[in-house]
Amino acid sequence: HEFNVHGRYSYDKINLRKRRFEVVDNILHPDYQFLEIISLFKEEKRYVIDMRTRLCHEEPLYHPEEKDNGFRPHDVPEGASLAGVQVLGSKAIAKANLTVSVWNYRFVERLYDWEGSFTLDRCIPIRSDAFNATTFGLAFEEFFDVTTGISDPNVFIPPSSCVGQTKKIYTGKRTLLN
Repeated sequence: HEFNVHGRYSYDKINLRKRRFEVVDNILHPDYQFLEIISLFKEEKRYVIDMRTRLCHEEPLYHPEEKDNGFRPHDVPEGASLAGVQVLGSKAIAKANLTVSVWNYRFVERLYDWEGSFTLDRCIPIRSDAFNATTFGLAFEEFFDVTTGISDPNVFIPPSSCVGQTKKIYTGKRTLLN
C-alpha cells in the first residue's frame, strides 16, 4: 500500500521509546488521519491516539506475522560499511552546504538491508532507509530540524485513558499500523 506520513518525532535510545505525531495520507483512503503513536519497546506496547477524536487504544508492539519487530536505533550499526561522503547543497556558497557520511549494513537476523546518512561532524541522522523485497519493500525516514536531547520526557507517557483500552480506534481504515 502506498501512503505518505509526515509528523513530529521523539526518540529515546537509552530507554527504547519512540513517540510520533503523524498525518497519514493514504492513497486508498483520501481522508487524512492525525495520530499520536507512543511505542514502548521495553514494555512491548504501543499506544495509538486519534488526535481528532482523542479516542485511543493500547496494543502489543509486536505482531506475530512481522519478521522485524525490533527497536531501530538512529545511529550507525556496528560493522556497517562507509559507502562514501557527500555534500548536500552548494560548496560554492559559504554555509550553504552540509557534509554527510553514508553507511550500508545488512541486518541478516532481521532480513533487510539498511542505508543511513548522518552529519559528518556530529553523526546526527539525516535519512534512514530499510529495504526487503519480499516483506515490506522500501521504508525510509528523513529527519529535519533535529534537536538533540529530550526536552520533555513526559511525551513518552501514554494518556491514562489509553492504558488497558484494546478496542482499535482505526478499524476499517488502512494505515501504516494495520
